[in-house]
Amino acid sequence: MSLSISSYINQIVAGQSRKPSPIHDALQAIQSWASAGLVDADIAGAAGIAISKTALGTYTPPTAWTPTLVGWSGSPLQYAYYSVIGKMLHLWLFANGTSNSTTTSFTLPTGVSGLPGTLYVPFGRCADNGSLVAGYSMAELFTGGSVVTLYKDGSGTTWTASGTKYVYGHIVIPLA
Repeated sequence: MSLSISSYINQIVAGQSRKPSPIHDALQAIQSWASAGLVDADIAGAAGIAISKTALGTYTPPTAWTPTLVGWSGSPLQYAYYSVIGKMLHLWLFANGTSNSTTTSFTLPTGVSGLPGTLYVPFGRCADNGSLVAGYSMAELFTGGSVVTLYKDGSGTTWTASGTKYVYGHIVIPLA
């Protein structure tokens, strides 16, 4: 006997599935996020939740943007995308070129507010003066700020003002 996808999802939500399921875990996570006010979810039906295209509140599909970059000479190669899901701003950035500064930063596609204080988060991989840096780079963003400052490691070490510099990473920023 085969089940339709909707019947299977209803069984998972109702806890009637015979196997553990990542779908069930995801649906439970969405329910808990909605209860905490982190997303606007539509709770419907006796069997569980119905996810509509507005279930997560605001949603912006990955969209290209051109940040202002500081720390490279000329026009470094860059790929930048952002997405808003609920009350979270997701940023992806790849920038590669010749370093001309010990500081490195980029501008956000949208203003950020509602942070409890300065945000320090791992950002991703990087190279400084042509050499891959062990570990991950760090991103710093001040409350209400519109510029993300990048450091080559979690200790806040600055960059070399010469040679090849690249950063590649993803950060998630809470929005008000």
